[in-house]
Amino acid sequence: MLISLVLVPFLNKGKTTKTEGINNENLAISNAGVTFKLNALMDIENASGEIRVVDNPPPLIAEEESEPIDIKVYEFTLTGTEIVGVVELEIPLKTRKNEHAGAAYFDEVKGTWEPVFFQYDGEKVLILTDHLSKYGVFKISDEGKRRAYAKYLFPYMSGVDIQRYLDAISAYALSEDTLEFINIGIEAVDTSLALGSGVFGGIMQTTGFLAYGEDVLNVIGDKLEHIGLLTSVVQVGVAVYNGNYHEATVMSLKTALNYTVGKIAGKLASPVMSASMAAIAFVDYSINKFGTEAVQGREDMYDEAYALYYTKGQDGYRSSADWFNLLYPIVTQGGKSDADVRAEIEALVDEYTKRFWTAENKLGVDYYLSEVRPNLAFTGGGAGLNDRIRNKVSANKRAILFREILPGVFEQIARKATLDNQRKLDEAFISLVDYLNTLISVEIVDQEEGYIDHIIRFAPLNTNAQVSDWQAVMFKSTLNTKMSLLGHIIAGSPHTLEVYLPNGDPESDNPVKTIPFKLSPPSLTINLNEGKVKSLTLVDDGRSSNLGQYSVPLIWLDLALRSQTTIPIATDGSFKIQVPYAEYSQGSQEIDHFGVLLQNFEMTGSINLVSGVGTAEVSYIVDYKRTEHSPLEPMAGNTMSEYVTTYAYTDRVSGTVDITVGEDRLNFGFNLRAGRSGFTKLQYHAITDAGDEQWGENPTINSVNKEFTPKTTYQYNIIK
Repeated sequence: MLISLVLVPFLNKGKTTKTEGINNENLAISNAGVTFKLNALMDIENASGEIRVVDNPPPLIAEEESEPIDIKVYEFTLTGTEIVGVVELEIPLKTRKNEHAGAAYFDEVKGTWEPVFFQYDGEKVLILTDHLSKYGVFKISDEGKRRAYAKYLFPYMSGVDIQRYLDAISAYALSEDTLEFINIGIEAVDTSLALGSGVFGGIMQTTGFLAYGEDVLNVIGDKLEHIGLLTSVVQVGVAVYNGNYHEATVMSLKTALNYTVGKIAGKLASPVMSASMAAIAFVDYSINKFGTEAVQGREDMYDEAYALYYTKGQDGYRSSADWFNLLYPIVTQGGKSDADVRAEIEALVDEYTKRFWTAENKLGVDYYLSEVRPNLAFTGGGAGLNDRIRNKVSANKRAILFREILPGVFEQIARKATLDNQRKLDEAFISLVDYLNTLISVEIVDQEEGYIDHIIRFAPLNTNAQVSDWQAVMFKSTLNTKMSLLGHIIAGSPHTLEVYLPNGDPESDNPVKTIPFKLSPPSLTINLNEGKVKSLTLVDDGRSSNLGQYSVPLIWLDLALRSQTTIPIATDGSFKIQVPYAEYSQGSQEIDHFGVLLQNFEMTGSINLVSGVGTAEVSYIVDYKRTEHSPLEPMAGNTMSEYVTTYAYTDRVSGTVDITVGEDRLNFGFNLRAGRSGFTKLQYHAITDAGDEQWGENPTINSVNKEFTPKTTYQYNIIK
C-alpha cells in the first residue's frame, strides 16, 4: 500500500521536484508547506498522487467586472484509489491586518471558480473536500473587492459561542421559532460582505419597510433564515469536527435530537441531514453503544472460522469504506427520527454479524472450519454448534465493529455531512448575493420638463455611500440609471428622491420636492410630476357678501384674492399674485357710501409640492373713502339740511402668510401690519328751495394716524 506525491511546476510537467511515500501509518504528503492528507477509511493500494503548481490560472472574476486578485493555485490529483469521506488540503497563506483569506476550486466543466469549505488560522488555509481539482487561495483588503469576491469568503467563523447555535436549532426543533436564524443570517452576511454591524439587518426593520417592496423583504427574509439555519448546523458540525464541545453541548443536542432531525432535514429541502446529528449522535452512539465489550468464553474453532469468513478477500469482508458507503445514505436521508435511524443501523450490523451462519455464507460454515482446522472433517451441521455459540461469536464481531471500525466511519460521515451542509450554505449565500446583485432599472421622468437642470439626489445616505453615485442633474425629461439591491443597501437604503433648485447645494439647501419610493425588481419609475401641487383655487366661504363688517385692509385683501381665484404653482413650488389696480364701492352719494381703491397688491411665496406646507409675503396700498350723512331739520328756504362726515384714509399694508395643511385643503393664515394716515372732516351741507347746494365754510378737520394688525384665514383647494 504505497502512494506517492509529485510536486512539479504546471508548465514543466515532466520535472519531478520531490516524491514522498505514504501508507496507512502515514496518510499525509507535503512539500513546500502544501499538504494533501487522506483519511483512514480509504483502501490505499498501488495509488499515486500529485500536487502541481498552476501558473497563469484563470482570474476569479472577469477583469471587466472587477480588478484581478493574485491567486495561488495548486492542482491535486489521485490515481489508483477513490476518495471516501473527506480529505484535507492545507495551503500556506499569511494575511495582514484588514486582509481577508479566501479559497476556491476551478470547475473544469463550467470553466468557473466555485467556493469551497475552508478554515483559516492566520497561517494556512485548510480546505475540506471530497473531490480533487485545482484549488486556489488568495487574500484581499479593499472592502469593495471583498464584496465582489464575497462568495469565496464565507468560511467557518471561529471564536464563537457554539451554544447559541445549538439553542437556535433546538428552538426551531421544538417550536419552529426562526427569529434567531434570521439574526444569525444577518450577522453572517454583514461579516462576509464587510458591511459593518447592523447595516444589512436594517432592511428587516423600519428602514427596510420604507425602502423596499414586500416582495423584496419576503425573499431576503427567507434567504436570511435559510442562511442562519445552515450557519448554525455547520457551526455545530465544525465545532465537533475540531473537538470544540463539552458534555453540556452533547446533552443539549441529544435532548432535541428526535425533534431536530426530520424538521431540519425538511427545512433544508435536502437529503442531507443536520451535521449536528451526524457529528455528535453517531460518534457518541458508536463509542458508548452498550454491549461492545468482547464476550468472554470464546469458542476457538468457530471463532477462527468466523474470522476467516470476514477476512479481506473472503465473501464476508466489508471494509471501512464499504461501511461508509452503506451507512452514509441512511444517516443523511432525512425524514426519520434518531431512533429510527439507529434501529436501521443496528439491524444492518446485526444482519452482517450473523451472515456467517446463514445462506449468505455460500461456502458454508463447514468449509471455513476445514480451512482453519484441516484435521477436522465435518459432514454437516458442525460439531456442537448451537445458538449459544452462534450468538457469542457474533457478539464479539459486533463489539469489534462498534468499538474499532464504526467510530471512524461515523466520524467521516460527520465530516462529509458537514461538508455537504457547508456547500448548501455556500449555495444559500450565493443565492442571496445573486439576488442582491440583480440590477434594477430606474427611470426618473419629468414629462412637463419643469425640473430641467434641477439636482436630484437619493436620500437618506449613510457614510458608506459615494454621494456622486447617488446624485445627478435632470438635463432632459427622462433620466435612466441602474442600481443593485446590494449597492442600495450598502448606501443606507435610501427611500426618497430629493429635488433641488438648479445650482443649489444639497448639503445646505432644503429640497423643493421630496418623492418617496420603494425599490423592487425589475424596475422602478419615479414621476417628478406625479402627486405635486400644480395650482390652488380659492374656497368661496360667502364672506364677500358682507365685507362691511371687516376692517379696510381685510376688505381690500378679499377683493384682491377674489380678483385671482386660481394660484398657479411653479415646478419649484413658488407662486406669485399681482393685482396692480382694483376698486370696490358700496352705497351712493346721497346715502352712506364707502369705496376702496387698490394699488400694487403682491403676494409671493413657496410651498412644498408634496406636503403643501409653505410661507408667503404680502404687500399692498389701500385708499379708502367713506361718507356718513346726519339729517337736520331744514331751515327756512332749504329743502334739506345735514351734517356730512367724510373719512379719507390711506393704509399701507404688509405681512406674512403661514401656509398649513387642513383637511384636503390648504390654510392661508394672513398676519398683517397696517399703517394708516388721513383725516376726518365734519361739514354742514344744505340744498335750497331753488335747488342750489350749499356747504359750510368752516368744516371741522381732524388728522388720523394709527397702526393695527388685522388677521384672517382663507382656504384653498389643491389641484394636482
